[in-house]
Amino acid sequence: MSNALSVSNIWNFDSNEAYQNNNQSSNSKFKNIYKPAMGKESVKRYTSLLKFLPYAKDVSKSIICKRENYLINPLTNKGITIDLPMLEGGVKNIIFTAWSLCKKSESARISDLTKNFSSYDQYFSLVQIIEDDVHPELKNELKIFKFGDTIHKKILNTKNPSSKHKVSNDIFDLKNGKLFQLDVTRNGNDPKQGNYDDCEFLEKTSLPIIDGEECKDEKRILTLLIDDAPDLLEHAYQEWDSDTIKYVADCIYKTFPPNSKELEALIVEFPEIMTSTLGGYASTEYKEERTYQKPKEEKTFNEDDTPQKSNKKEETSNPKVDDEDDVENEQLDDFMDEEDKKTKIENKNSNVKDEEKDNIDFTKKNEKVEKTSRKTMKKDDMDDIEFDSILDVNQD
Repeated sequence: MSNALSVSNIWNFDSNEAYQNNNQSSNSKFKNIYKPAMGKESVKRYTSLLKFLPYAKDVSKSIICKRENYLINPLTNKGITIDLPMLEGGVKNIIFTAWSLCKKSESARISDLTKNFSSYDQYFSLVQIIEDDVHPELKNELKIFKFGDTIHKKILNTKNPSSKHKVSNDIFDLKNGKLFQLDVTRNGNDPKQGNYDDCEFLEKTSLPIIDGEECKDEKRILTLLIDDAPDLLEHAYQEWDSDTIKYVADCIYKTFPPNSKELEALIVEFPEIMTSTLGGYASTEYKEERTYQKPKEEKTFNEDDTPQKSNKKEETSNPKVDDEDDVENEQLDDFMDEEDKKTKIENKNSNVKDEEKDNIDFTKKNEKVEKTSRKTMKKDDMDDIEFDSILDVNQD
């Protein structure tokens, strides 16, 4: 592979394509992840020192980007992370479409469901942990660093600085790549979330560490990156298997009110997904508010650190959280506007708004039967006929 590392190019490879973040593959395994979560740590500040490393099999894929949604089943209050395709190229996806339908709904109840289908970008790169003040046992280990938009922007600004007085630096350069100071504090509005604003690339550099020392041996470095490092592409975009498709369909049925026009639109546009489950519709006693219960948390960096959702709407004054984005961004809006042009939704009132009308129609039908009965039957039989007529209407 032309972009692979070798002894001859290990000090002068070109990693420019890595910063485009358009790499996706068909596998995803959540292991060897390094993402300190403030909700799991008993510290107010988490600091560590990281060295970004290139993906040796193809340096253009040294940064993996994918979009995720944490989809919760409202009846079990449990959720899983769903991989979503990137928005480029007019990709259609039921999660994106459901979000758009909720956002544009005239029903406040359905509009509030946008949070269920919100998505966010996640990035993955190979790093070596030079120091970790909270978990010193991780020193010199190779991990897959999972990060969000805040750190990603710092990477891009380091590669392409906005100021002419700053020098560009390739963080994947094995000799001259700057070390990254991870400095995470607790978010004042949500202590379980981290604030990544203080993270930065330092002027300090380091060669890869092997056997406790900086190493200049090309063959040993290649062995480290190819044979000893976790495979970065295992964390790239994962196609949905049959179980995932069924889970998505079941969650959608249980999230939307029965017979709502939004649900019917999804059934029409994505029949293969929506017929994959017999899970049934949402409960008739539709809950206006839901309390999400998180899975039991353990202090480990070898499991996926899934972003958590909140029932409360984010205040605009809240500090930005690294692992969640504002889903109402321009890219997503442009994609949804294009989807609207392709998808025609039948313009009718949802079942939520028609409940009162159905009750009125039912009452009028009873009155009509009663008047007819009184005109044609004897007075002695009137009570029985009135009762039978109402039973007939109910059976209809």
